[in-house]
Parts: sequence; C-alpha cells; structure tokens
Amino acid sequence: MGESGDQIERPDAATTAAWSRRSFTIGALALGAAGGAGWWGYRLATAGPETFDTSAITIAGTLPIPPLLEDTGEGLHLVAAASTTEFIDGVPSATWGFSQPFLGPTIRVRSGQSVPITVTNELDEAITSHWHGLHIPGNIDGGPFNLIAPGESWDLTMEIAQPASTNWYHSHVHGRTGQHVIHGLAGMFLIDDDNGDSLGLPNSYGVDDIPLIVQDRTFLADGTMYTDIGRNVFLGETVVVNGVIGAELDLQAKRNRLRLLNGANGRVFEFFFDDGSTMQKVASEGGFLNAPVEVESVRMSPGERCEIVLDLTGRAVGDQLILRSRNVNGDGGMEDAFDILRIWVTEAMLENPALPSVMNDVPVGSELLAAVDVAAERSFTLRGNAINGEEFDHDRINHATQRGAWELWTVNGGAHPFHVHGTSFLVVSQNGRDPAPEDAGWRDTINVGNGVELLMRFEHEAPPEATYMYHCHLMGHEDAGMMGQFAVVDA
Repeated sequence: MGESGDQIERPDAATTAAWSRRSFTIGALALGAAGGAGWWGYRLATAGPETFDTSAITIAGTLPIPPLLEDTGEGLHLVAAASTTEFIDGVPSATWGFSQPFLGPTIRVRSGQSVPITVTNELDEAITSHWHGLHIPGNIDGGPFNLIAPGESWDLTMEIAQPASTNWYHSHVHGRTGQHVIHGLAGMFLIDDDNGDSLGLPNSYGVDDIPLIVQDRTFLADGTMYTDIGRNVFLGETVVVNGVIGAELDLQAKRNRLRLLNGANGRVFEFFFDDGSTMQKVASEGGFLNAPVEVESVRMSPGERCEIVLDLTGRAVGDQLILRSRNVNGDGGMEDAFDILRIWVTEAMLENPALPSVMNDVPVGSELLAAVDVAAERSFTLRGNAINGEEFDHDRINHATQRGAWELWTVNGGAHPFHVHGTSFLVVSQNGRDPAPEDAGWRDTINVGNGVELLMRFEHEAPPEATYMYHCHLMGHEDAGMMGQFAVVDA
C-alpha cells in the first residue's frame, strides 16, 4: 500500500527482474554456479556445501527499518544475545543481535551530546562494540582490548564531538570479528548537528531517510544461514538488506535519502539503478560533501558508508526501479552481480525542498597538506595477511602518534579497504591522482587500489593500554593478522 492508501499491483519479482552469473567463495574454496539465477540468488552444484536455491523465493520481503535508539535521559542500552531469524519462511537460523534477533537498532545522537551507553553480553563468548567512524578516546573505542566477557556489561560515556555523519557499530574481537558480524552483531550509528538540520535534506527516518545495511549471506540446503566462515574472506551468494532477502521499499514521488552501509564481511558492491537513474551523493563516511555530486553509481568496500539522494519527483504512483550492484573487477569472486532493493513509487506526502548547493566546507586534501606542518609521514603495505610484513600482535604497539599533530599516511597493497580508528582523514591522492569530487569528503575507510595518500590527525588520546587500530576491513584479513595498533599520546 502507498502512503495514500492506493493499491499497487506488484508482479512476481522472480519473473520480472534481470539476473546474472554469480559466484561464491569460502576462503580458498570457490564454487561455480549452475543453471539460471533468479531475482535474489542462485544455486550451486559443484563440490562443497549444498546450498539453498534462493532464486525460488518469489515473495519479496518488506524492508525492515531498524528501530531508533535515542537517549531520553536514561542512557542507551544494548544487549548482545543469541536468537533465531527466519530469512527463509519457516526456517529459523541461529543468529545474534544487539537488542533484537539480528543486527541492532539504529543509534541516533547529536553533536555536542554526552551519551551514557551500557553494552551487556548475554552470549557465551567475549565480544566488543567498536564504534566505527566515531572520534572518541581509545579507552571507549571498542577495539580488541575492550572485551566484554559473557554475562558482563560495559558502561561508558561518549562525548559526541564531530559533524553529522552515518557511522556504524560492530563487534571487533581479534580473530572473531568476521564470525561475530556474520552472526549479526552490527548496527547503524547516526550523528545529527545544526548544519545538517539546516540543509533541508530528507530526514523523516524510515520514510524518506532510509538506512540500508547491505550484506551477503549463504544459506545451506536446509535453509539455515551459513556461519562457519573461519578466518577467511567470505563471499555469500544471497544479498540481505537490513536482514531480509528480496527487500522491497515504498518511496514517495519526491527526493529520498538512502544511507548506504556496506556491512559485508568481504564483498565490494557497486550500486546503480536499473533504469539509468542518477543519484546525488551528499555524504561520505565523515559527513557531508561540500556540494551534492551527481553520479551514476557508487562503489563501496566493506566498512564504507555514503549517503545518496534519489529524486523520484514526478514519477507515477506504481512505478518501480531496482537498486543493483554490477560486476566489480577484483579477486576471489568479487565480480558477482546482485539485485539489492526493489523500490515502488507512492504518492508524495512530505515536503520536497531542492537540494542545497553548499553543504559543508571540507578542505582540499592537497591544499591542506601544503598549508600544515606534517609531524610524521608513515608508509603501510598490505600483503599476505600482514601490514609491513608483520601480523597483528596484541603485545606490539606499531607506532605512537602525537595528539593534535598532522600525519601523512601512504598506503599500498591493492584491493584492500583500509580503515583507521578514532578519526576521519582526507584523501590527498588516490591511484596517483586527485580524488574524484564524490570522494573528496572526510573518510575513515578507503579501498587502497594502486596506493592512497591520507592526511589525518587525532584529537583524542589512545594510551598504550587502549590503542587504536588500523587494518584491512576485509574481515577475514584483519582476523588473520592484517591489522596494526598505535597509541595517541601528548607530546
């Protein structure tokens, strides 16, 4: 039903959507697809675990919108617990979640706010809750040192001191990060501020401001979700969005804001619309771009976020379009293609202001580099489950950074998404060139490719007993050792 109550006739998704060849990798095990693929998945026929034919699912799922979790005076409370989720109707899969069976609520705070948070662990093993993208001290960053033992709670108070942005949280236990996220320990974390409020962007959560946590999963022959991924780069054969297969969404015939999170363990997505509709990218990980940038697609590695505005103004009620992910040239099956989300157009009921021409004042990375004193230049090469030839060691601090000082980091190593805790950085160069306008915002996760230069500084302390991490965000790689740690200290 549309917002106005109009009935929309929706044909069987399995008979109307395009499909393409896909592949599936569990570590070094590559399985080829056999037969035709349907709307949401396909069937495997070679050696390895027999999987469920998700192309047979013809009833799509309404996109669930994670509930908002906001501080009303009693702080925020998250409970990590085991549960079950029916991704496939009638078949419960064992899942974990924060305060719900799978994934977690969307936390929403404001810049300048002081937020008490309690995370309780009701699972049978230790977890953490890493606040990915937040500028907070190392002792509450939620990295591998902030372990929450079974039956215990972690109490912290977070001072929000950064611009409006789309972030996320997930468990970050070294060697178990991938396992914890595949089970469901992840959720979005949104920050609002006065500047964001003034821009007139769509901001009715769940109506024209939509969180999209895009992940891939594999379902075994009995219909249950596959979770035995070990410390490998996992590529699933079926897309789940906000925890549902075959997601469908009603959007009004106006401008709509989509907050995209690549929450996959190892898959790169390149999102585009099947009818050729362009989109306006308005924000990267660290907040708003200086102005909207019209793009035909957005490529996102695991851990990356972006905000886009899709303009459906003037569309007829009942129209549909599909958000898809095209082939991505990469290693180990990353060339897969998927249909992500079917969108149905409904009657416009909310206001529809024009996009602002100016949203932020982000410096140009190369210009800022020329204007500041760089206290340290550091070089990192990601290769063979190691960084600079060293696998992660809890007992080794790789370097110390001076708080408040600018540093230039050069990162090489190919198709690895590189994430730095505790700050946002500017891209000075990417693949030897200036970053594209849509990539020129503040970032915290970036695909290394043929090399990137990143300018950053850290405003919070991360003492030797509570360090920040830098790592590949292919979770199998970080679990296997492609991670380092560093302290941030006063001079």
